[in-house]
Amino acid sequence: MNRVNVLLCSCLLLLQGVALASESEQQGQWQLVGKAQLRVLFFDVYESRLYTEDGRYQEGQRPIRLDIHYQRDITASKLLEQTRKEWRHLGVEQAKVETWSDKLKALWPDVGKGDLLSFDIDEHGKGRFTYNGTPLGVISDSEMTTTFLHIWLSPNTSRPEHRAQLITP
Repeated sequence: MNRVNVLLCSCLLLLQGVALASESEQQGQWQLVGKAQLRVLFFDVYESRLYTEDGRYQEGQRPIRLDIHYQRDITASKLLEQTRKEWRHLGVEQAKVETWSDKLKALWPDVGKGDLLSFDIDEHGKGRFTYNGTPLGVISDSEMTTTFLHIWLSPNTSRPEHRAQLITP
């Protein structure tokens, strides 16, 4: 009986190691830069995490990844509305806000508590959205991808304390 227990424990530990290795392979070589919790009034909205290859943030650095772990249900239309608001806050031209919003509208689903929306920008400025690990689509416009990240990373963001937590290890 003891041999069976030892064998079962060994198998479980082995499987756990395989699962952890698989998870780190999905993350690639990403290193966490920082994380921040967004609360509005008394409600947790999401936790965001910023990743780079070396775990340090520099303006314009590529590749880069932003993960958003949602803690409430939010419709795609509300996400788009807030994104437009943030772009206007950053001074983005209205024509670009509308064009870029249309691109996001075609990609984004409603999100729920526990969902993960990730945005990667590669070394060429091409952005990729994934939803719970499933690819949603690619944004080839490097100005749009940069401006999307500026919602969180610009010195002019509407939430400077959130930015500080993301870019500071």
